[in-house]
Amino acid sequence: MFELDYDQIDWEEEIIHISTLFVSKCSNYIWTSDMDENKNVCRINLRNKESEYIDPNTQEHQAARLVRDK
Repeated sequence: MFELDYDQIDWEEEIIHISTLFVSKCSNYIWTSDMDENKNVCRINLRNKESEYIDPNTQEHQAARLVRDK
């Protein structure tokens, strides 16, 4: 949900570009369902729009997940 036109502040007081669908002070990464050949999961850095593949068992407090009404 990277959106260059929106500036929000994450929990580290840094500017991130994320849709207003998310609240202020949220994390700066969002995880996707995309996996590489080593079973690492793709996550997107919402500060710079870069993506990287990370071990899915990595424990960091930096994950934003979209929640939808049923």
